[in-house]
Amino acid sequence: MFSLLCNDTLITFDDIASNSSGLIPSGYKNLIWLDTYYQDVTSSPFPTFNQTGFLTARNISYSILTSGGNVSVSTLADALQAYYRSLATAPSFPLLFVNADIMQNIIENRINTDILRNSTEIYLQSVAPVSSNTLTSGAAFFSFIGGRSITNVSDIENQIQNVSAAYYLPNTQLLSSVIRLKSLLIDVTANYQINDTKTSILASSVVIISTDPPINAIGVQLFFKLKYVEYSSITDKIIDSRETRSLQCAYWAGSGWSSSGCGGTPTLRSNTSDNSLLYECNCTHLATFALIYILSRCTNHFIIVQLIVQMEPFTRHWTGANRTVSIITNWNNATSLQTADALQDYYITLNTTENNLTSFQVTANMLDAIVDSINQTIFRDTPVIYLQSKNPTLSNDLLLIGAGFYTNEGGRDVTNTRHTSSQIHGISAAVIVTDTDRLKYVSLLKFLLIDQPANYLQHNTNMTQLSSSVIIVSTYPEMYDIGVSLYFTIKYNATVFNSSQKYSLQCTFWNGTTGWVIADKTGCQRAPTRRDDITPGMTVYQCNCNHFTTFALIWLPANEINYDNTETIVYTASDYISIAFQSFSIVAFVYIILHASITKIYCADTRIVVSDMLPLISCGATCLLFIFYLALLLTVYLNPATSTVCDTKSLTLMYITYFLIIFAFCCKTSLGYFNYLRFAQATSPRWKRLFILLGLSFFIGVTALSLLAGFNSNQKYQISHLYRQQICWFTPTVIYWYMTIPISILILINLTLIVVMARRLFCFIRAAGKDNDKRKERRKRVVLVLITASVTQSLAWIFGE
Repeated sequence: MFSLLCNDTLITFDDIASNSSGLIPSGYKNLIWLDTYYQDVTSSPFPTFNQTGFLTARNISYSILTSGGNVSVSTLADALQAYYRSLATAPSFPLLFVNADIMQNIIENRINTDILRNSTEIYLQSVAPVSSNTLTSGAAFFSFIGGRSITNVSDIENQIQNVSAAYYLPNTQLLSSVIRLKSLLIDVTANYQINDTKTSILASSVVIISTDPPINAIGVQLFFKLKYVEYSSITDKIIDSRETRSLQCAYWAGSGWSSSGCGGTPTLRSNTSDNSLLYECNCTHLATFALIYILSRCTNHFIIVQLIVQMEPFTRHWTGANRTVSIITNWNNATSLQTADALQDYYITLNTTENNLTSFQVTANMLDAIVDSINQTIFRDTPVIYLQSKNPTLSNDLLLIGAGFYTNEGGRDVTNTRHTSSQIHGISAAVIVTDTDRLKYVSLLKFLLIDQPANYLQHNTNMTQLSSSVIIVSTYPEMYDIGVSLYFTIKYNATVFNSSQKYSLQCTFWNGTTGWVIADKTGCQRAPTRRDDITPGMTVYQCNCNHFTTFALIWLPANEINYDNTETIVYTASDYISIAFQSFSIVAFVYIILHASITKIYCADTRIVVSDMLPLISCGATCLLFIFYLALLLTVYLNPATSTVCDTKSLTLMYITYFLIIFAFCCKTSLGYFNYLRFAQATSPRWKRLFILLGLSFFIGVTALSLLAGFNSNQKYQISHLYRQQICWFTPTVIYWYMTIPISILILINLTLIVVMARRLFCFIRAAGKDNDKRKERRKRVVLVLITASVTQSLAWIFGE
């Protein structure tokens, strides 16, 4: 509100304020009013201004903040929020700067009720520190995102990760007498920069802290990042060449910044996940705090003035990069929509700026985690990236199965309505899900296609060089493995492929620990398939992978490019060793069975007894297990399919193999029980008991197989998975239920029987030592062999692959 004195008439606008706001009528008080508005800020909530009204917002908010009038705390808080929003939009406007004394007085005296205002410029908090089971001891602010309370001092390290400013009161016992803990964290501090002098310059955000009732002496820990000189080559050059600079923890002392009671030099910390520097200050009282650059020697007044004047334009020049990188690196504190906007702005900046953005690079791990964390529908389409996150089930028969990107245009969705080749015609990059049946159980299918991923070039090495766009694929909830086809064109190092040297173009995916992984039979096909039928005048390379993550093409030196449409199967040394030993085991089992059978048949003094049959049946079941397991391995090895869904043949062999595993273990457990009866109980097992144990083993095996087949018929349970050129087997999320737990139970039973047998064996050995009966001596050796074999097999199943 303002007034104008004209012809001895005081104009207050009170007689037209029938509404809370409006346009001043033309000719009012016989004056000409051009697009002039009035606003009653004492009786209505503070307005939200659009882009054209920011100076008006600053006028009104400045009036509220500096008048000291009787306005509500809510109106005062809205004025603070609007004022700093206007500063962020037009920081160089020279008038209406609220000084530091007024700001401190607002927090100390005018904020006297509980209030909260959170924006990308300030975080205002006035709360009871002790409420229910919550203890609020501080606050943290994240640039371009907003703020939050600090409620658990013991977890302070996690709560200050990536902050631009934060504070907390370590002596929480003093808070029991506090009615209200009040603080204002200001990220846009243009009104404080007017206090910069030839010897001190503001270097950080500003934090104001107070309590009701006031506490004269209480320790406070503060954390700041540099804001106004960290990225300025102009500032650093001037200060480094002309001045001796030092950072100081400081508080506002009424006429200027003072380091008294704040320990002077801040402590440098490096525990933030984005690798930026964080400075810690420890003060003994509550006030207005910040980091200050102290200039101890001035040789040229003009240089310092130039420094202060040039600092702001340079900061604004980098606002786009600062803002987007801050949000991206703090993605876990931002919303999915904020992060999506930041990604869009980041790549626009990255592809248009002529400056070196090396210090603003976003890593592959960050982007991988960001896409995984998106949990809502989002769509961003620009000439540089295409971000899509939505439910793939568009209607009963319509599915979203992929996306394509077109250079300098943007992206398009790919659905199952028609042939995919026609939908990706002319693309520079594309992704298509091949296991579309699995998408029925997905709430969100997420793609991020980056046309010019310049930030990924930082991960290049002497051996791996990025060649293409980057595609990130994910789902919510996360599905372990889904088959996907990816299409790339060459974006980088195109001249490499036209040179006289030969290079190998490889499909690759990102591993957060080791970087780009040369795709192999565990992830993708090695060499991409050359496609000349997709984009006219340009070669497209297709990669087929069996999982979702970050994908790209890279080139490796000193190898031929493989343009074959089919991939050559390459066996490793471990593959040959595994096949050889399994084959040898099969031969050994067959020999044992034949030798035992022939001996019983042709030797007149021997006969087949029940105690001999169970070991033979156990050997036979194990022999069949090895045969079918080897057949399963070879079938999948020779299968050129890139889908992650097991075909009928592989799935049948998997079922048989699984049944034989359970049946063989039950037989071995039955054999242990027979030996227990013979040597521990000194009784001879009967045929009836043998048939009962075999029937029970068969029933357990069939039951386990039925559960496997039943649950595997519903793909949402993700029971089986085709590990390309390896095996059709269980997914890691369910193998514990079908393999680890039942086999561990059977092994535990066997180990228990072994312990009992071992105790009896000591007595048996002593008896055999006194008795020269060769029959008992031979029986003792047999038992030793059985126990040794049982122990070694148990160890093999526990620790083996």
